[in-house]
Amino acid sequence: MISLLAKKSQIHRNTPNVFRYASASFLDNMSHFYKETCKEIGLSDELTSIILQPEHSIETSHQIFPKNADGSKGSPILFKGYRVIHKSYLKPSLGGFRMDRNFEMEDYEAMAAYNTIRNAICKIPMTGSGGGINLERKNRQNEKVLSLALETFVTELATKNFLGPHIDVSMPALNSGSFEMDRIAQAYIHGVGNKAMSPLACATGKSIDYSGIELRADAPGVGSFLALNKILNSPELTKAHNIKQGLKGKRVIFLGFGSRGLTLSKLLVENGAKVVGVLEQGNGIYCTNEEDGFDPENIKKYQDEMGKLRGFPESIADPEVYNRPCDILVSYVHTAENRITEEKAKKLRCAVFAEQSMGNLTPKGDQMLNSMGVLVLPDVLSSLGEPVSSYIEY
Repeated sequence: MISLLAKKSQIHRNTPNVFRYASASFLDNMSHFYKETCKEIGLSDELTSIILQPEHSIETSHQIFPKNADGSKGSPILFKGYRVIHKSYLKPSLGGFRMDRNFEMEDYEAMAAYNTIRNAICKIPMTGSGGGINLERKNRQNEKVLSLALETFVTELATKNFLGPHIDVSMPALNSGSFEMDRIAQAYIHGVGNKAMSPLACATGKSIDYSGIELRADAPGVGSFLALNKILNSPELTKAHNIKQGLKGKRVIFLGFGSRGLTLSKLLVENGAKVVGVLEQGNGIYCTNEEDGFDPENIKKYQDEMGKLRGFPESIADPEVYNRPCDILVSYVHTAENRITEEKAKKLRCAVFAEQSMGNLTPKGDQMLNSMGVLVLPDVLSSLGEPVSSYIEY
C-alpha cells in the first residue's frame, strides 16, 4: 500500500507534493498529500483515514539539574520530548531525531508519515518515525546539559518500549548529528545493558567509535547530487522545461549552506557547475567572477573562521542573492519565515528549484513556480541519502 503512495511521488509540475504544501499546520499539509494520492489510486476514505493515523506516539516532560562547575546542583532546565511511530507493520521504524523549539506533537506525526513514504521510495523495509526534544539553543550548545537531556529522554523512551534496534531507530535531523546519536546509543546501552541484541543499532549516523560508517555525514549531500544529476540528464524533463541537459556550466545559488551544502556544492562544481551565490544566516554574497564561481571549500573555511560570509573575497553583498538569475536554486531553509511564498516565488529567476528540507514552499509559492515553468525537485526525492545511509549502518 505504502509503495503505491511512494510511486505517486514522482517529479511532475502538476503533481501535488506534501513538502510543497507547507502552511500553518505541517500535519494538515501531510494529510492533504496522502488524501490526494489515495484518491488518485482509488482508495476509500475509510482506508485513507487508517493509513494517515499514526499508531504510536509519546510526549514527555522533563526537569534536569546539570551540575555547576564546582559540582553543586545547578538551576533546573525544563524541556519536552516527542516520538511518533507512524506504522508498525514493518519493524523497526526509522526516522529523524530533531532538536527544534518550534516543533510539537502534530509536526512529528507529519514527520513520521513523511519518513514512511521516503523509506518506501528507497525500498527500505522500515516504516517511518520522527521525534526530538525542544531544548533551547543555549542548552544544546552545552555538551554536559545536552548529554544529560538526551540520557533522560532516551531512558524514558527505552523503558516504555519506544526505542530499540527492533522497535524504532533514530537518525540525525535538524540540529543533530553524530554527537547526539552517540549519546542516544550510549544512554540506551546504559539503560538496557546487554539485554537487547545489537544495542548500538538503536541509532544511526553515529561516529566511527560507536560503529558508525565512513562518510555518513556526506550522505545527504551525495543523495541530493544524485537526484539533481538525474533530473538534469533526463531528456524528457529538460525538454519539457526548456533546460539545457547536463550540469556543465549551470549557475547555482544556495539558500542556506552548512556542511550538507558543502558536500553538494563540491560535487556540483566537480561536475561542471558553478556556485555563484550563497545566503547563510542573513548574509548573502554574489560572486564577482561569475565565469569561475566560488570555491565551496573557501566559503566554508571563511564562514567557520569569521562566523559570517560578509566580506568574502571576490564577492558583493546581497541579502536577496536568491533573486538573481541562476540555473539551480538550492534551498535548505528550515524556518517558517524563510519559506518561499507566492510573493517570493514571483521574484525567483531559476530554472530548477531544489528542495532540501520539509516545507520549503508554501502552496501558493509552489503554484507560482509551476506557472513560471520552474522544475521543482521535491525534498522527498532529493533527501534520500539520509535513510539509505542509515539503513546501511543499521
